[in-house]
This record gives sequence, structure tokens and C-alpha cells, in this order.
Amino acid sequence: MSRKIIGLDIRRHSINGVMVRAGVKGSWFEKAARVPLPQPPGDEAARIEAIEGALQDTIGQLDGADALCVVSLPPDLASYRNIRLPFKDAKKIRQILPFELEPSLPFPVDELIIDFRAIQLPSQAEGTDIIAAAIEKKQILFYMDRLQKAKLDPEILTVGGFATAQALCRMTDIPENGLFIDIDTDRCTIFALISGQICLVRVFPLNPGHGEKEIAKNLCGHIRRTLAAFEQNFHPDYQPEEIHLAGYGLSDTEFDAEIQRILGVPVKRFDLIRDSGMLRKQRGGGGAAPMPDVDHALALAITDVHSYPVLNFRKGEFGTNRQWAEHKSSLIKLGILGLLVMGGFFANFLIEAAAMERQIDEIDGKIRNVFQDTFPEITRIVDPLHQMQVALQEESEESRYAADPAADIKAIDILNEISRGVPPGIDVELNRMVIGDNSVLVSGHTDTFNAVDEIQNGLSGSTLFKKVTISSTNKERTGNRIQFKMRIEL
Repeated sequence: MSRKIIGLDIRRHSINGVMVRAGVKGSWFEKAARVPLPQPPGDEAARIEAIEGALQDTIGQLDGADALCVVSLPPDLASYRNIRLPFKDAKKIRQILPFELEPSLPFPVDELIIDFRAIQLPSQAEGTDIIAAAIEKKQILFYMDRLQKAKLDPEILTVGGFATAQALCRMTDIPENGLFIDIDTDRCTIFALISGQICLVRVFPLNPGHGEKEIAKNLCGHIRRTLAAFEQNFHPDYQPEEIHLAGYGLSDTEFDAEIQRILGVPVKRFDLIRDSGMLRKQRGGGGAAPMPDVDHALALAITDVHSYPVLNFRKGEFGTNRQWAEHKSSLIKLGILGLLVMGGFFANFLIEAAAMERQIDEIDGKIRNVFQDTFPEITRIVDPLHQMQVALQEESEESRYAADPAADIKAIDILNEISRGVPPGIDVELNRMVIGDNSVLVSGHTDTFNAVDEIQNGLSGSTLFKKVTISSTNKERTGNRIQFKMRIEL
């Protein structure tokens, strides 16, 4: 089953949206809408009414009931900063970030919502480079009120152009160092891209009343100053190899060629429809050329489809419980199903345990019968298996002692008798002794053959030993010691 996703890009002069469907077979966008925003002079109530009316109109065109929503706010609402921190742990960064940003921000940090993205470059050795963005809470509250009146609860609330820059990095083959410029009606946002990551964001005003060449010249001046500061403070080797343009303020003029002439860098227009492979699906079937100027809204929907990391200001007091609310019924059903499955396993366990207990009782009965047949003189049966083992051991001991008169001779007595029997003054070392049922095998070494005979004679006089026989005597190859073996019959 496919799910509906709305990408809604709110700008100062228009609201732009697309409705995308994502399923197992892929993703496609079905509808697009672009609603201009009138600019009432100095009237806040009229401005609110205009935004709410445009939102209602946009959602009505997209037919976005029960759809997930990803929204971006005007780019100039955010203040961007680049900082470097000496550690990498995200939790520590989140804790220390407001204190690091406070001296450089135009508003108190307790009036801001802050988010950041860590920049992980191959050349980075220690610490973490951070690109952080902050928006006033009152601005987020203003737009959230308008969205809620339009029955929209965005899962992600980001800033315009950021998702588009991420899509450019993720979905196209761009050089190591690139520049993405989002041209709006009266503002532009530049994104410095390094190794497929957004490393710098800055927003600049444009002069829409001037000619295209004058606007391009003014923009290139902003770009040069910004990149010079970026090279000096953060990345000394950054030089853009390619510039990509997108936005609602672009026109079919020589604007691209003028930027390329001034900066000396190739300029291309970014087409997300072409690079994402999404075609517009119509109800009658078949494809049709998609509407123009949907790159930013489509990038927002793609962010949700592919889980691209973007700045997200749905946090703190503006956090969302949407995911739990959406999936509450499904999770409850899943929990009930899990309990039923666990109950089935437990019932099966009880049945198997009862069957096993019956088998154990049957085996215990058979053991008891065998025990009674074998040892009828034992009338009190407590543990038949253990009692049978003890009885068999006693029978074995009794038969062994009855057949073997030497069985009760202890090893310590044999050692004591050998120690007493060896004549004093003889240099002898015993290294092995094996005690059998009726005999003992002793091996060792001494200094002469005569000493072996003396040891035999000394042991033969013991009352514990019946007979002492020399099994072998050999002279060691590496010395003058005599190796010997003796067999002692008990």
C-alpha cells in the first residue's frame, strides 16, 4: 500500500507544493500546485489572511487529506553559523551549542530554536565542524498556527533550499567542490558543497528592480566575499568546480552565462524532476510533462521518502507526536497479536511440560519395579536410582575385598615401607610408582648396579612385600646413572 507525502515550500511571495506517492514499487508525484502570496502593505491581519488562504488553496489543489507533510519556511528566517568543536559526541554538541552560538546571534538563545548538522570530511582529523541554524520561536509559532488551521501537522519543519541542496548531493554526480544557488524573487541562498555535504549556507538579498546583469554582478560579489571568509576560517582549499542554479526567480535570460563569465566557473541549472526519475502520474494513466518550479517542494517530499538528513525545527515546545498518533491503532493491534502469539507459546509449553511429566512418572515407575526385583530386602524406597547405585557399589566393594586380601593395603603404607627398606647412604631417586591389585611397579635411577642390588635386598626384608624382582637395569646414555625397574609383589 502506497503512502501520500506532501512537500510544501513556503516562500515570501508564493506557496509551492507537490503530492508524492511512495510504495514498494517506487515513488512518483501526482500533483503540483503553486499559489502566489499577495503582499498587503503593513497589515498583519491581511498578511495572515493571505497566507491562510494560500495554504488552503494549495492543499485543496493537492488533495492532501491523510498525507504526511514536510514543510520548509522562508530561508531568510534562519541565521546560519559555522563553528568547530573539539568533540564528536552529538549529545555534548547539543548541550554546548547554544552557549557557543549566543555571542554571534542577534537574539537571545532562549528565544530561538536551534538545529545543526555535523560535517564529516575525509580531511578532518579531530573535533567536529558544525553548520548550525537558528529561527526565532515566534516565527515558528506564526507559521505553525497557520499550518494547523489548514489541518497540517508537518513531520519535518526545515528551511527553504536545504532539502534541495541535499537532493543535489545525493541524487546527482557532482564534483568534489560545488556551489548550489537558490534564486528566489528578492533573495538568494548559496550552499557550499564539499564531498557531498553541505558545509556552508548564507542568505543574501537581491535587487529585483535592476537588470539581470546588475543582479548577477551583485550576487557574484556576495559569493566571492563569502567564500573568501569560508576559505580563511574553515576550509583553506575550497574552490568551486561547478555551480548549480535552481529557484523561482530564474528566468530564460543570460543570467547563467553572466555568472559563469564573472566567476569563471561552469554553471548548470538543477532539474530535480529529471535527476530523481519521478514522472507526473495522472488519473487517466500515462505520463505528462511535470509542472515547472517544483524542485524545492519535490525535494521536501523526497527527503521523507529517502530519509535524507535535513535541519528540523520540530523540537522542544514544537516537537511532534505525529508518528505515534498515526500508528497508534496499528501498534495496539500489533501488541494484541503479540500477546496472542505469546499466549499460544505459553499454552504449548504447558502442554509439553505436562506430557514430559507423565513420561518421567512412567520411567520412575519402571526404575522402582527393577529396584524391587533386584533388591527385595530393601523395603524403604526413597530415591530408587541413587539407592541402586549405592547398593551396587557396596556389592562390588565386598566382592573385591573378599577376592583380594591385599586390597586393603594403603598406598601410604607402601611408600613408607619402601622408604624404610632402602639402605641408608644409597643415592637413589624414584620417579614412578604404579600400584596394582597385588603388585607395585617402581622405577628410578641410582649411581651403580650394586646399589640396585642393595635396594632389592633391603626391600625383600619387608613383611609387607612378598617378593621383589629387578625387571631391568640400564646405564643412561648421557650420564653415569643407572636406570632400573622393580616389581614388588604384595
